[in-house]
Amino acid sequence: MGASPVGGSPTYIDSDPEESHTRVFPPPVVVDDQDHPAGPGDPGEPAGPVAARPAEKGGLTGALAVLGAGLLGAGILIAAFRGRDEEGDIDWTVLGSGLAAVLGLLGLSLVVALAVRRTEPGGSRADLVTWPGVVGILGLGVLLPILLDEWDVDEQAYLVGAVMLLLAVLGYLLARRPAFAVTAVIALGVIYLQGFEDLFGDQIDADDVNVWLALGATAFVALVTIVGWALPSRIITGVAVGVIGVVGICASLLGMLLARMVAGLFGDAAGFAGMLLGVTGSDDAFGGTEGMESGLGGVSAVPADYESDVAVVLALAGALALLWLLAAWLTNHSGFSVLALAIVALALPLATVVLAVEHPTWWVAGLGAGGAVVLLLAMPLARRRARKLDEQVV
Repeated sequence: MGASPVGGSPTYIDSDPEESHTRVFPPPVVVDDQDHPAGPGDPGEPAGPVAARPAEKGGLTGALAVLGAGLLGAGILIAAFRGRDEEGDIDWTVLGSGLAAVLGLLGLSLVVALAVRRTEPGGSRADLVTWPGVVGILGLGVLLPILLDEWDVDEQAYLVGAVMLLLAVLGYLLARRPAFAVTAVIALGVIYLQGFEDLFGDQIDADDVNVWLALGATAFVALVTIVGWALPSRIITGVAVGVIGVVGICASLLGMLLARMVAGLFGDAAGFAGMLLGVTGSDDAFGGTEGMESGLGGVSAVPADYESDVAVVLALAGALALLWLLAAWLTNHSGFSVLALAIVALALPLATVVLAVEHPTWWVAGLGAGGAVVLLLAMPLARRRARKLDEQVV
């Protein structure tokens, strides 16, 4: 804040450390309040906080940037689908057009980014950096495997992920937009998925695939959320990677349900169904004939080791829910609250369907009673917080 002469109106200077100039704004209007006079200090300074300059919106330029990038992205996807002919050879007419679109998007993003750094940052120009850049990075990640079709899959994944990550980090440094951070999360996901398979692929049995899926998704979400907490875009990256966690947990439970439905297709052939689920024995392994009649249309009861898999997945879901509740508490952002709500509301019902519980009424009553107790506990805390805020105002 710049100094002002006595008796004159104060001057407020907004200085950007990355710019070579400063911008001078008129002072805010200060209302003289007799009940709350200004405290000691500079008589020209207002007692309350100074309102920040409103950020410039993208407006029509931003809308056109999104639409144009979306159209070019559609063309890139077509080039990816039709980049090779029926014989497997590259159709350079189609693939070349897609590569030209990618280079155009990345080039436009870079040129506008350099122009923005020489002038004052604005929402419209930042949109021209962000959306073409993000679509260009994702488009390159889609087209590179078409070019590298003769490479091994693991080599393709590491190269594509590394290139996307490098470009996303560069875009974030130039524009400081969260969309580039989300793109970096996608690139990390490509690298992480391939690395996870290389490290643990030989140790995963066919019966444990769903548990490992939930474990891998949970580890990735926790890692990205904790490491990304140091970035200004911690909320965007945390919520974006959180969606992967919700999808991973639900996909794991749905995979178990699919295995049970396949077993149920064989009806009385309990021995063959047991072989599919990796257990031995016939009726006893599935809880007897009575157990086979429970669940979805006669799907056989789940063996003990399968129940333990569901318990592990639910434990991982609970860990993610606690992580997101903590993040919501620290940031006061509803995105983390939605994630915690979604994983609790989806994982528990899916688990009961997978387990084919014989008494769903007890589950409904128990979960309803537990939720009611938690809400009743929250009510006095809300009143106590409101009372404290009222005391602070007075």
